[in-house]
Amino acid sequence: MLLSRIAIKRYKLEQKVKVIRANFFNVSLEDASVVTLYQGHEINKKIRAKLASELRSGTRVVSYRFILDGWTPTKTNDDESIYLYVV
Repeated sequence: MLLSRIAIKRYKLEQKVKVIRANFFNVSLEDASVVTLYQGHEINKKIRAKLASELRSGTRVVSYRFILDGWTPTKTNDDESIYLYVV
């Protein structure tokens, strides 16, 4: 979190970026344009359902190390295990 906040300030993105540290299932995602995830396989299905029900068309989802089963990534970086999905 601290590094994210430092980078946001450094690049003057305070008006464009909001970093939230909270229980994923207690936060509304309706206004998100990008969601980043680092989750394990065991919670994958619950995450997918929440993303599908709350995100607007065109929202980007970036997952680190874990794919979202049943979704096809728009772009991948296999060297870094980063997966981009567009809703």
